Amino acid sequence: MTATNNVGEFGLANTYSNRGAAERSLFTALDQQSSKLAFDVMGGSANLQAVSKPQVYVAPAGAVAAASPFYVAHYLACIKVRDISDYFKKCPMQKNTRDFIYLNYNSSSTTLVTTGTAGVVAPSTIASLSNNMNFGNTCPVLCNLSSGVTATALAGGLALPASAVTLTITADVNGTPTGGTSITPSQSFSRLLFPTYSPNSSADHALAQKKIFRYFERITNKFTVAPGAFFTWTVSNGVANPKRLIMQPVITNPTAGATVSDTINPFRSPFSTVPATTSPFATLKNLQITVGNVPIWNNPVSIIYDLFVQEIFRYRCCMTQGRIV
Repeated sequence: MTATNNVGEFGLANTYSNRGAAERSLFTALDQQSSKLAFDVMGGSANLQAVSKPQVYVAPAGAVAAASPFYVAHYLACIKVRDISDYFKKCPMQKNTRDFIYLNYNSSSTTLVTTGTAGVVAPSTIASLSNNMNFGNTCPVLCNLSSGVTATALAGGLALPASAVTLTITADVNGTPTGGTSITPSQSFSRLLFPTYSPNSSADHALAQKKIFRYFERITNKFTVAPGAFFTWTVSNGVANPKRLIMQPVITNPTAGATVSDTINPFRSPFSTVPATTSPFATLKNLQITVGNVPIWNNPVSIIYDLFVQEIFRYRCCMTQGRIV
């Protein structure tokens, strides 16, 4: 039982249906006594790492310092892709597929002792440096101790007092909540690329006695968005089963200093200059599309140059094939 009263290991509440996770969770309870079969197969605790089983450390009684861990389990997780989704088990990309995802965990503690000289952290102000790999194989902390000559005006870093201090840098993953301010995601835009597979429906269509005819109706709307203003537009209240929405932004404002409308190619990005992309002069922020008052995106998106290029590329490719996506 977990803290949330859910049956299962790794916080999974559906362990009964996910048999793969249930089987691998049993690896955390290996009995390595000399009278057990596990000892004959795997040997002592030193051999656990070689077979990718959990490395467990328990401090002896009376030897645990304040704020130090007394029980640590280091896992090299091996996850079968078919355990993540039944799709890879029932409809694999190829026959007899065996796909795994390996997750490793590294933790370290780096200690820097200064010389007692006021200034910033630099090679000249560090008396000693030591690193302790708590768990894992690779230190996740990179110390850039360049010894090159740097002008005083360019020097920067953590200010040090005129007395020796000890700085500790810890890279760890734990469940201790820590308060923080001005915390923002490292990326404001990211894209996940993955292949999709669709079965060919021609065989079912040839065998079926019932024929279905479908037709598509195209609805075109033109609207103007004022700069720096919020905008809401209803395409139509009577569209049944909408399939696609194509947005083609066109800049129609007059060119600076001219009295006629600008003649920008509609397929040229209005979100960035061409051919340079260093000074965007138009963006769409917090774009959300709803169908039947249900948003299609979990969070509003912002149209940037990269997303525009991707959409235009798909639009042009589909035009050459006689269809529009």
